[in-house]
Order: sequence, then C-alpha cells, then structure tokens
Amino acid sequence: MSQVAHSRGLRNVSLEALLALAPEALAVAKASPDNMRLVLSAVALTDMLAAQIFYADETKHREAFGLKPKQDDSVFREKLAERDDDFRILRDLAKAQKHVKLARSDSKGTRVIEGAHQMTGRSTGAWGTRAWNTGQMNGLTVAGYVVTLNNGSVRNVLNVVERAQEFLESCIKP
Repeated sequence: MSQVAHSRGLRNVSLEALLALAPEALAVAKASPDNMRLVLSAVALTDMLAAQIFYADETKHREAFGLKPKQDDSVFREKLAERDDDFRILRDLAKAQKHVKLARSDSKGTRVIEGAHQMTGRSTGAWGTRAWNTGQMNGLTVAGYVVTLNNGSVRNVLNVVERAQEFLESCIKP
C-alpha cells in the first residue's frame, strides 16, 4: 500500500484508496518514465479506478449510462470509452497488458489497439552516442513509453493516463 493511502488508514482496495493510489502511481511513473513497471502500474491502477467508480455508486451509474441489471463494470468502461478518447486508449492498453492480444472487439468496435506490442519505449541518443548497456533498450536510454494506435498515431502513455484520470475524477463529481 502506498504511503499516502497508508497514512490515511486505507487498508483495502476501495474507491478512496484508488483515488489516492492512481495519481500517486502516475507521479512516480512521471519521475521515472523509462521504468516500464511503473508505467504499467499507473495504467492498471487507473483502469481499476473505473471499476471502483462504477461499484461505489452502482445505481447512479446504471441509470446515468442506461445499463441493464446484468451489465457490469466492463460495459461501464465501454460507455466511458465512448465519451473520452484517452480513457478508450487506457482501457485497451490495460486490457492488452493483461491479455497480450485483444482478439475480440467491444460491442461498438471502438478498440484502438490490438495488443500489448503496441506499447513501446522511445529511446534517446543513437548507436555509438551512449555507453553500452546503460539503458533499458539495447544500450539506449528509454525516454518514455508510447502507444501506437491502430490508425498509426502515436500517444505518450503517461499523458494518456493523466488525462484518463482527470476524466474519471470528473465522473464522480456530483
């Protein structure tokens, strides 16, 4: 558990805990954008936040998004993805990091990536300009991670996470 969540006495994965953990994970990843583990953690925690938002006030969200009784947080995420491009990217990236390949499309056909391979590290420097084996990518220093969308556009993963968190926080305001 993070220092912030622990200092608040949060002992389980709840909406309150994730509202502290997700931004903290993003801040830590921004401080070390070359660390894939930290970047993936920020993605996963932000995706978890969406489920926590849904279940924290399930009745409200079912009504607001027109969800049927048997529809769960996956359908809620799909509805959120229809409203926000950054959340759509984050949703697909989180699912891809878990399943490696997204074999099925969502019901609206809005998947923007096909698999985990579309997230890659961007390096700085060129061969011969840095000491051998000083970075995480074949001797080059990784400057950060990007995701290449199916349409060919490239987005910085941490920027996507940040904007998706802002969108999710706006969903819980009265």
